Amino acid sequence: MHINKTTSQILSLLKTAPDFHNNCIQEHLQTGSTIPVSHLSQNLYLIESGFLSCLRDIGTDEYLHIILQAGDFLYLLSDDEETPEIMACEALTDVTYWKIDISFFKKMIQQKDSDNAIFTAHSNKSRKNIENHFLLDRMHPEERIYFTLLTLMRLGSPVESNTVQLPAFVNHQKIAEYALTPLDYTTDILNQLQENQLLEKNGTITDVAAFNAILESKNILTLENSLQ
Repeated sequence: MHINKTTSQILSLLKTAPDFHNNCIQEHLQTGSTIPVSHLSQNLYLIESGFLSCLRDIGTDEYLHIILQAGDFLYLLSDDEETPEIMACEALTDVTYWKIDISFFKKMIQQKDSDNAIFTAHSNKSRKNIENHFLLDRMHPEERIYFTLLTLMRLGSPVESNTVQLPAFVNHQKIAEYALTPLDYTTDILNQLQENQLLEKNGTITDVAAFNAILESKNILTLENSLQ
């Protein structure tokens, strides 16, 4: 099983404790199953492999869709009132994760991560997810679809130097959901990309450079960079 480098580093840190297996339990989720929200405050959850789709309540009847992958926590002790509450988490693929006792994790981090690198990385990603949501809100629907594809490309697997395979869970419905656009409209835009031989039906971006040129022409990369 491939383990994300960040996951491996965190687990290596925790495994230095003799009581690791008393406080950290490896568990599995099948595609489509969920982690009960009522359990989220009782333990920490570190994803080892697979993808989770989580919904955060950001108020005013708005919800933030985020995709978590290997190396991500559902939340950490550094989360504060500014971090939207998770409402639901569904496995987009088969998922392996570690359920970690909060007190044990806090003790180990105080001993082994004095510079708070783990908390900082998690906080930065949480903030980036929120910023991307508000960036989407400023975009034209077509631009939202392109931006969502860019996000999914970064979760994908390079096939060749200019080709990327999107994650296996990606389909028209998911893209529409994350882009906040109607399914029929989303399908029309994706069909145009297929006709222009930039996207294959199996979810492969066949010309990353050409796709990036579209993003640049619509100032999508400029908007994203302005948030950094």
